[in-house]
Amino acid sequence: QQHACSHAEKFGDVVDEEEREHPWEKESLTQHLKDERLFHACQENDPKRVRAALKIGAHHHHHVNGYTPLMQATWMGHHEIVKILLDAGAQLDKKEAYGRTSIMMAAINGELESGKLLVEAGANLFLKQRDSHRTALQLAQTAAQHPDAPSTAQPLADFLKSKMDEIEEQKENEKAA
Repeated sequence: QQHACSHAEKFGDVVDEEEREHPWEKESLTQHLKDERLFHACQENDPKRVRAALKIGAHHHHHVNGYTPLMQATWMGHHEIVKILLDAGAQLDKKEAYGRTSIMMAAINGELESGKLLVEAGANLFLKQRDSHRTALQLAQTAAQHPDAPSTAQPLADFLKSKMDEIEEQKENEKAA
């Protein structure tokens, strides 16, 4: 088991709970190819191939170089793919090697549509990035200030702020009740 973890880490892969229980070296080549097919379909923004890969049993929670298919689709701004993966049950709050979740990746890139999909699906807005200890909102606010920020960066920061305010207000109301 120790060997499997060090081997995976050598390639920049994140060792998750499933991989600790079932090291990827023991995974069948067939499963590996299914998972690879899903990643390529996400990369190429091909909804039909994403659905096909999921239908034949590709794992949407596996990491490739630290990223899940949901993280990859979010990072690349492939909103339809994000929706398909969310509908398939992709894990929202999974972290990659630097401690970033999919909502954090949307925040960094100013991906308003993906950000809204992730929040509506229940992404945890209060998680913090491992290295910087910043939330998705803080990452979005920083991204929105960049001179090359997309026009959607500030609206995403505003959206995340309003959602976090709503959640905090709801918690306060529950305490008062």
